[in-house]
Amino acid sequence: MISSPARRHRHHSRRQRALTGRWPARYKSVIRAVSGAGCLPAGGGWASLWWRNAIPLLSGDRLPATRMRSTAMAPPSQRESRHPFLQTLRRVPFFSQLDDGVLREIAERCVSKHYDRGQFIFLEGESSPGLFVVHEGAVKIFKLSETGREQVLAVERAGRPVAELPAFDEGPYPASAMAIEETTLLLLPKDHFRTLFFAHPEIALGIVRSLSMRLRKMVELVEELAFKEVHQRLAHYLLEMAEKWGEPTPRGIRFELRSTNQEIAAHIGTVRELVSRSLGRFRDQGILSLRERTVTIHDVDRLRAEASASK
Repeated sequence: MISSPARRHRHHSRRQRALTGRWPARYKSVIRAVSGAGCLPAGGGWASLWWRNAIPLLSGDRLPATRMRSTAMAPPSQRESRHPFLQTLRRVPFFSQLDDGVLREIAERCVSKHYDRGQFIFLEGESSPGLFVVHEGAVKIFKLSETGREQVLAVERAGRPVAELPAFDEGPYPASAMAIEETTLLLLPKDHFRTLFFAHPEIALGIVRSLSMRLRKMVELVEELAFKEVHQRLAHYLLEMAEKWGEPTPRGIRFELRSTNQEIAAHIGTVRELVSRSLGRFRDQGILSLRERTVTIHDVDRLRAEASASK
């Protein structure tokens, strides 16, 4: 049934009175003007939403903040926690003091690169594309002699930078790097890294600390190679592995020897045959036992004495 004009007018007036009765006095003139122009929306949920938002805006008011809560973005700290690289970058010594916003900017500029076990990352003498950081896996930094003998300088794991010096001095890599297990690296291109460095001078102190640590490690390595016998260097290596990976058992400290004898030889600066001979000597003396690649250290004090004995 079609309503008459008089009936429609009475309905319109009742609706206007109902609306003006629900709103503060400062909004009533706006409601009358809108309704008088025939702009009242139809009923239902959309009409309610229209009135809640349109009338305050037409009156020159700002919408209450609570009305926008459903569409607001999550706080920055919550958004940053979802980035997969942030935890790794936070462990880098010269990034650890940066605030979350800067750290997220670094994470967004990093490129993820995957390497299989035994795959080269870079070779000695190559130019650096930027700063590498280990995200997952492990990388060995090493030198090769002209005869092919290998000397491991360091093994870097998650949260550690890889041969970062060329990213600072723009020189070539002084050593080579290889993945020793399935590895994912983060690469921060050198242009981004330099921009970051100059924008945030606090990174400089962290870099000095990192390079100082590298220097101390190199001094220790030179001391080991120059002043200690192979069995002493092997004892020191085994103590380090026990501290990192060992678990106490009734028979002693047990851990898996993850490296082959050849890899251990490259790490302590000798050849595979001498590593095998020294392991046999420790076994015969009752200091440790070796079953396949599982080592159990029965007498830690004697192994420490072997590591610290004078040449």
